[in-house]
Amino acid sequence: MKKIFISLSLLIYSVNTIAFNGIEDYETTRTKAMAGAGVASILLNEAPLFNPASIVFFNKSSLYYQKDSNKLKKTSSTRTSDFKTEQNELVLFTDTSAAFKGGLTYQYQNEQAGKRSRISTSLARNLGKKSAIGLTYRYTQEDSAVIDD
Repeated sequence: MKKIFISLSLLIYSVNTIAFNGIEDYETTRTKAMAGAGVASILLNEAPLFNPASIVFFNKSSLYYQKDSNKLKKTSSTRTSDFKTEQNELVLFTDTSAAFKGGLTYQYQNEQAGKRSRISTSLARNLGKKSAIGLTYRYTQEDSAVIDD
């Protein structure tokens, strides 16, 4: 029974991984450089995106802007697909001066899988000396292979 459960679980998770054809979650330059490991770390600019509770451990505010694009330069006569230029943009503001600390973000992604605009706000508050709780609200408009409006 245990082997069947493990086999079924692996099959379900592998199908979900292979079948995904949507827009990836936004990554800052730091999380790209850390291969995604930055999601669990305490970083001021990434806190409103990934871990809003960690913002309470900072005593400064910030304004962060990132714009990146990907373009396929070399073309090949054997390639049948047309690859478009990808453009991503992020504006992020964090404020730690009030009792409720938080951030406001705007993300725009124009990728091969589609387009996404997202506005999000996050709030965090201390629960104790070494603990905090955070909340994020996101509003997303997406036109992709997975979601079609």
